[in-house]
Amino acid sequence: MSIEVLSLQGESRTHNGLASIESAKLMQMRNAHLKECFAHVDEMKYHMEFVARIRGIEFINDASSTTVEATWFSLENMDRDTVWIATAAAAPTDYSRLRPVAARKVKMLICVGNHDEQLRKAFQGVVPRILSVGTLAEAAHRALYNDLENTSVIFSPAVQGGKNVEEMGERFAREVNDL
Repeated sequence: MSIEVLSLQGESRTHNGLASIESAKLMQMRNAHLKECFAHVDEMKYHMEFVARIRGIEFINDASSTTVEATWFSLENMDRDTVWIATAAAAPTDYSRLRPVAARKVKMLICVGNHDEQLRKAFQGVVPRILSVGTLAEAAHRALYNDLENTSVIFSPAVQGGKNVEEMGERFAREVNDL
């Protein structure tokens, strides 16, 4: 099957097909191997991790999503309108994969860092509001005091940006808890 034919099936059908392939592979594994694979799932920190609910706004720490693909998955699984906090990177990044999910789910994008031109350009006309800030502390503050109702805030960097995931995750959680 060509990639063009696969893409015509739609995103949902493609994902279901890929999940079926993975299921078939899993069924051929022995129970001991499955237990070993899944034993580490709970240890994954900073992936869709609840931090706090403040003034009805839920804050989610997704610092481990340092690729466009991981951030796509996280945004796709948000069940409320979303304020997305992303880090700006100097290295060229193709954000095109995130545009459709951002158009549906993201009401505000907060770009953290000095190299926000790429993020702003990629999501201009897609996300209604785009802000630039210098720090995670400022991003958390702006996310809390936005004028949007029934939103969730997710920190999902989308790029590595040369920073340690654990450090970013801890810093975001600390900044949210200090609000």
